Amino acid sequence: VLKRAWMAAALVLTLASGYAYGGTHDGRAMSPLAQYAADPGAPVWCPDDLMLVLKASDMTPACVSERASMMLLDRGWAVAAPESMVATEPAYEKMTGMEAVTDTAEATDEVQSTMTGGEEQAVKDAVAEAVAEYGRTGEAALDAITASIETRDPSVPYVFVLDSTSSPTVQAHGALREMVGTPATPLLQADRPYAQILEDLRGNDGTWVEYVFTNPATNTEQAKRSWLVMVDEHVFGSGYYAETDAQAVKSAVAEALGMYGDSGEAAFEAITASATGYDSSSPYVFVIQIADPPVVVAHGALPDRVGTVSKSLTTADRPYEEVLADLRGSDGTWVEYVFTNPATGDVQSKKSWLVMSGDYVFGSGYYEGSSAWEAAAKAAVSEALEMYGESGDDVLEAVTASAEGYDASAPYVFVLDNTDEPRIVAHGAFADRVGDAATPLLNADRPYSDILEELRGGEGAWARYAFPNPATGLEQSKRSWLVLSGDYVFGSGYYTETEAQAVKRTAEEAASLFKAHGQEVFAMITASAADYDSSSPYVFVLDVGGGEPLVTAHGAFPERVGNVSGALLNADRPFSDILADMRGGEGTWVEYVFTNPATDAEQIKRSYLVMSGDYVFGSGYYLSGSDPASMSAQ
Repeated sequence: VLKRAWMAAALVLTLASGYAYGGTHDGRAMSPLAQYAADPGAPVWCPDDLMLVLKASDMTPACVSERASMMLLDRGWAVAAPESMVATEPAYEKMTGMEAVTDTAEATDEVQSTMTGGEEQAVKDAVAEAVAEYGRTGEAALDAITASIETRDPSVPYVFVLDSTSSPTVQAHGALREMVGTPATPLLQADRPYAQILEDLRGNDGTWVEYVFTNPATNTEQAKRSWLVMVDEHVFGSGYYAETDAQAVKSAVAEALGMYGDSGEAAFEAITASATGYDSSSPYVFVIQIADPPVVVAHGALPDRVGTVSKSLTTADRPYEEVLADLRGSDGTWVEYVFTNPATGDVQSKKSWLVMSGDYVFGSGYYEGSSAWEAAAKAAVSEALEMYGESGDDVLEAVTASAEGYDASAPYVFVLDNTDEPRIVAHGAFADRVGDAATPLLNADRPYSDILEELRGGEGAWARYAFPNPATGLEQSKRSWLVLSGDYVFGSGYYTETEAQAVKRTAEEAASLFKAHGQEVFAMITASAADYDSSSPYVFVLDVGGGEPLVTAHGAFPERVGNVSGALLNADRPFSDILADMRGGEGTWVEYVFTNPATDAEQIKRSYLVMSGDYVFGSGYYLSGSDPASMSAQ
């Protein structure tokens, strides 16, 4: 399930990059560049499913997919072609000397074979050649395919052959001899049920299928798109591989460096401007100026990060100085840190590839378990719905029975009845909740009536609410994908940080920044109050060198700086005990009464405090519905 999760996004990236700037065509004069070279003043023709753009660096034409065009235009790497340059019909006579196109199927096939290039055509050609050889030599062709491993050209797509049963076995393989005789398991985990693939094969000349398989060239599992053709009792196939997350990220950085090489610092504006069209299916780029502390100068997803301190360099898995040393001594380096995923709004672990160029560091990364968990939740619901279609209400028992083998590495499924006040009818993690009211969903991010309306009018809906995480035992924020089918609502989701986890991480990050950059961070923390957002915990800093806690920085109330923290002097235990707890451990939790900047009301606040030198770094959250009087009475 998790492999499928990233497959679709990675495949989109490869298809888009494969078409960009003309792709790899078959050498006939019908590519955009060839048309342009033949007559720069003539309009350029693209296939119906592609759009014409001009490469920003040299204004040469390219036929790209709609999604690729949006990415290229948003990032400033391409510009829209003027209408006068777009041909409505291909100029075959001028470009190729072919006779004018007629409406006959023969002419259409000839035109298509000329126009279709790149990886897809190479794959189809490889299958066609293998099928032709099978027609000439029969079963001996299968042995020849496997024997071709000895002389295989890695630049040419390899062919494989399966038997045409519902549980296929590999009969020949042009890259991995050891696969012969083994079950074709990856195809059983493809983008649709294998029974459907077989049905598509029987009713057509061939079909495309997407799945995950080990790329012999990289020895890594990657998304693969294969063309399958059924002949007699055999299924002949060949395909091409999509980029992994890591490869896509490296490509994004390389493209940004190329843009910087072409246009200098003007590239920074283009990168930041691309944030208006941010698409989570593609990695975004950011640029950092090397300074003390390092500052973000461009950001392709969150423009408001420009001018702020770089988290990728200051809160990474190793000190800033080590990261810089790695960058100076290599072509690039990977770093890991936590950052807000703009696609989900959740703080998640991120792995970024950084490359230094002069005074700047260019970076791009991917969120570990972000899009993967989102897609995995959708896939889990789809599988449950498929089971429901096959076995009806028996699926409810199967879902609940799966709770005995609950595995936190995969999302579990739950099922509710389709009513305005739903009850749980199946649960893949908490079997004892079957029959209970689905109260958490009634307290979701919007009224349940609105969720039901969305479900009745579309393919599904996301909902966020609080629910116990069976892996941690804590009540955490959960984001679930819900789909309505008949009498039931099927759901699955993933957990994000609790308020306590976010607060602790925030305080520890601030202390780490102080260790790296000293007292400069105090001004930055206080300046952040201008952009205070109640959806994220703010930081405060206390100077305890003189005994009493003196506010040195505050991320919500800058006017508090210079005052003694009366709130902490009146906390749930003596301040001397709080200091002793911090000196004897990593940090400590305290409760006290303080004004909530989001409501202007006094509430009980629970804060995590951690000490570094003479300073205490803290962050906290407000207990909803709390009565300050109950604290003062303690």
